[in-house]
Parts: sequence; C-alpha cells; structure tokens
Amino acid sequence: TNSSGEFASVIRIPESISGPHAITARISGDEAEATFTVEPKITLSPESGSQGTEVTVSGTGFGRRRNIEVTFDNTKLTISGDSQSSSDGSFTATFTVPEAAPGNHEVKVKDASNNSAEATYTIAGQISLNPQKGNVGADITVTGTGFKANSPVLINFDNIQVATATTDT
Repeated sequence: TNSSGEFASVIRIPESISGPHAITARISGDEAEATFTVEPKITLSPESGSQGTEVTVSGTGFGRRRNIEVTFDNTKLTISGDSQSSSDGSFTATFTVPEAAPGNHEVKVKDASNNSAEATYTIAGQISLNPQKGNVGADITVTGTGFKANSPVLINFDNIQVATATTDT
C-alpha cells in the first residue's frame, strides 16, 4: 500500500465456472471483499472457411461438469471431443461446418445450466482450378463452392473479367 493505504493490482481471472466469485484483499487482519461475475465465452479456430471445414470450439466460464450443446444458426451439431464441461467450466470440442450460404453464421454453445455464449463463423466462397498451370491460350475449368445460389459469378484473370458463370441450386 502507499502512504494513504491505497493500492492497485492487476489480476488475471483463472479458469472457473460461470457465476459470482469473491475477490478478497487482506493485510494485517483487515479484509475487504468484492464480487466478480464470470461469464461464459467461446472461441472458434478457424473463424472462417467453407462448408466441411473442421472447427475447434473452446469454451470457458460454463457450469461445472455440464453437458454442452453446440448449434450453428440454431441447428444442433454433432461434436467430437468434450461433450461436457470440466470441473472448472472449460471444454474443447470440434464440429464440421454444415452446408450454408456464404456470410456470417452464429455458433452458440449452451450448457445444461443454460449458460451460453456465441461467436461468429464466416463462410467464404472457394474456387479451384484444373489445371493449375499452363500456357497462354490454355482452357482451364474453374469450379466454386460456398457461393450464393442462382447468382451470377464473375470470373476474373488479374482483375480483368474473362467469364461469367451461374451457381446451381
């Protein structure tokens, strides 16, 4: 403490379950207490990709040893890895991104105590070329997935439009 009896200290909240937790400060028999509330949080790795991508979802601050459910745009997913949070409210699981339109999608994890957290997964269109090498004048096939259905797709070579295709339903 300083000469006025004041102090400041930065602490990192350790892995713990959702809800209120006591923070105490003690010196020479004096004690003060305040409450800190842990909220659930999830992270996705990767945060973007295409349908069929395997994504790891990690969570902290959930209930102690609670079953978890992972949804993608409110549709329950099959997960591998942890299907229940640990004694400190953490888990790591994986899921495969389902078929969905390009754009942002909500991934939500909810435990049996109704603790929940959300994160955004972004689906981006992807293309492949066949062949990937060739000479000037070569014909190549460009195929794509993850694009908006029934929409025109502009195909460019070094920012110059060379073709237009239409997505199928």
